[in-house]
Amino acid sequence: MTDLNKEVKAGAQEGEGAGEGKKCGWCGHCGCRCGRRFWKWPFIIAAIVAVKGALVLFLWNALVPDLFHGPNITFVQAVELAILAKVLVGFGGHHWGRHRGHHWKGKWAALSPEEREKLRDQIRKRCGE
Repeated sequence: MTDLNKEVKAGAQEGEGAGEGKKCGWCGHCGCRCGRRFWKWPFIIAAIVAVKGALVLFLWNALVPDLFHGPNITFVQAVELAILAKVLVGFGGHHWGRHRGHHWKGKWAALSPEEREKLRDQIRKRCGE
């Protein structure tokens, strides 16, 4: 039995997840309640935008008026400038989706055909197929 299976069974015995018949907010089937963590993302994104906007505002107002005799900018203009720079320069060079699932390929290759079929059955059962 894998560690993941032990954790799922332990959680069900403690009254979490599928043990109480609860369905998660993400897939609605498996009882893992994986949708609970997504409520944080809007706050995280807002915090990142606010910090980047404040940094651009500080740097612009500290450097540009003295060096180039340019205008001071507001916080909203600083956020807009940060977004414009992100669009023009790029998003960090990540190639989304290119490396997804690579760690599972090695694990899948190491499984015997019986273990693969058992894992498929567990996934089907968990996801309601």
